[in-house]
Amino acid sequence: MNEFAYVVNVDCAVVRDDEYLVIERGSEEEHAPGTVAFPGGKVEQEQGWMPSRTRPGGR
Repeated sequence: MNEFAYVVNVDCAVVRDDEYLVIERGSEEEHAPGTVAFPGGKVEQEQGWMPSRTRPGGR
């Protein structure tokens, strides 16, 4: 059984002087091959990690 209930993906928009940093996805990618996108990826879960809303004293 998989111990993870969900996958967290993040993207980042980097802007400087009205220019944007983008990447071209590889042609072999399963999702949206060859398209332009903001850089990003999956967040790796560390042992003992939990979202701040569920952490004691979290906001």
